Amino acid sequence: MRTKLGVLGIVVALVLAVLPNVGVLRAADAPMVEVYDHVLHDGMVVVKKVVAAEAGWIVIHAGSEGFPVIGQTYVPAGTTEYVTVAVDVSRATQQMSAMLHVDKGIAGIYEFPGEDVPVRDANNQIVNPAFNVLAVQVDDQFVSAENTVTIGTVVAQEDGWIVIHADSQGFPAIGHAAIKAGVNKDVVVSVDPNMVTPRMSAMIHVDRGTLGTYEFPGADVPPALAPELPRLFGGGISNEGFVTVESVRAAPMLMGSDGVVTVPAALIKEDGWMVIHATTEGAPVIGYAPLKAGLNKNIQVEVDMAMYTTGGLLAMLHADAGAVGTYEFPGADVPLRDADGQIIAPRFSTYINVNVADQQLVTVGDATYVIVESISAVQDGWMVIHATSEGAPVIGAQFVPMGVHRRIIVRIDAAMVTDALLAMLHVDEGTRGVYEFPGADVPVRVDDQVVAPRFNVTK
Repeated sequence: MRTKLGVLGIVVALVLAVLPNVGVLRAADAPMVEVYDHVLHDGMVVVKKVVAAEAGWIVIHAGSEGFPVIGQTYVPAGTTEYVTVAVDVSRATQQMSAMLHVDKGIAGIYEFPGEDVPVRDANNQIVNPAFNVLAVQVDDQFVSAENTVTIGTVVAQEDGWIVIHADSQGFPAIGHAAIKAGVNKDVVVSVDPNMVTPRMSAMIHVDRGTLGTYEFPGADVPPALAPELPRLFGGGISNEGFVTVESVRAAPMLMGSDGVVTVPAALIKEDGWMVIHATTEGAPVIGYAPLKAGLNKNIQVEVDMAMYTTGGLLAMLHADAGAVGTYEFPGADVPLRDADGQIIAPRFSTYINVNVADQQLVTVGDATYVIVESISAVQDGWMVIHATSEGAPVIGAQFVPMGVHRRIIVRIDAAMVTDALLAMLHVDEGTRGVYEFPGADVPVRVDDQVVAPRFNVTK
């Protein structure tokens, strides 16, 4: 239902006037995209600012042959700050670009080649600024029998080193290998087996001292792009973590009608099972799929929808210790445990969900932001930050397209911040891409409860 003119319309206009992330496009505004040079932390590009005359897409192109698309996300008409785009880091290049497209075809579906063509400015130039990149893509892995680890992709701006750090006191460097400016693939690094830890990281360093000699502490420092920006905004150094023990990487998703759950990755020493458990009493098994020894990616598990609940699931590692290739639990195929004796079974959501952690407020220039770790939305909507003072006033809002999204950056009114805030999911039911509350853009409810986790902040 569209908001009608009158008193309510005046209230909506007043709300819009105080929300820093919600942009209303003026006729004189030209389409534009602003993006920094970038470190691809956790596979994310953060576009500083988008001005769009109509709803469309921010599309990230690599600089390799054919300028392939490695990620895209929907943007509403108007001005939007800090748009996050998940990208395929394995296809990243030294220089990439952020291109603005329209959404002319089926609303909310990226169609190019097709109707969702690039936007052109007043000079008939495609809106597509370039930016330089530092990036590391590394999979979870066991250290090899030869005491090596392999880094899948390293994108560097100059010759240097990829350095492996252990997650122990002082984060010591336990191995390094030379890299060239540009894209480096499958870089093998020898590591000190006596210093390996369950979690390690791969950091880019430059080679600025004696060429061909790793000197750190010394001249061969980690290079920085956009050092004035926090890590979550794409600034700083490139240092990506990975796990070297049996583990599962689970992530929020939206369950489809096919009843298939996708688990991003599992690392297991011997053949076993990815077992999906419900979180109801007794944690019953509702689906399983075989795993091969080593790293398994994008594991698809068909679940029993009669036993499925929206309250979350567990992705549990089980052994295949009985008849090979036959799932036997209860029985020989018991759950696997980590070094602390805990069952390896991260919980993940498959329905509408907001995940936000306690945090320190981020300040960039004269603006203040909070970070929401992930959102799962079944329709376009808004991530709305409320203070917990009387009336729970709105202090910031950011548009969120339908789907699952990581690292939502929301600008807030710092003068209205309280020690605890609410991250409330609203629908976008009124004028598309315009935040209207009070009005049509009401809070989302699940089981008649508003989806609004509380989190603490410090300045």
